[in-house]
Amino acid sequence: VIEVKKYLHIVEFVEDPLQWWNKMKLSLPNLYKLVCSIYVIPITSSASERAFSSADLLITAKRSTLKPLKANKILFIHDNFKLIK
Repeated sequence: VIEVKKYLHIVEFVEDPLQWWNKMKLSLPNLYKLVCSIYVIPITSSASERAFSSADLLITAKRSTLKPLKANKILFIHDNFKLIK
């Protein structure tokens, strides 16, 4: 909680977030580790292809009234479920 408050106090617009986080890794070590684990760039397009495939299965003609926010939440849970097992 302390690191999050510190981050919110010092965060600024930067052109290169990777350089900013590298500079701040000693000041915000726990947040830095979290950012490193989720702020990755896929080498191939397979990650985005999987995301679209999951979205296609979720958002169908029968579920056309599904709100975008709800769909995003369901897809987030689907993509991250393995992390809580």
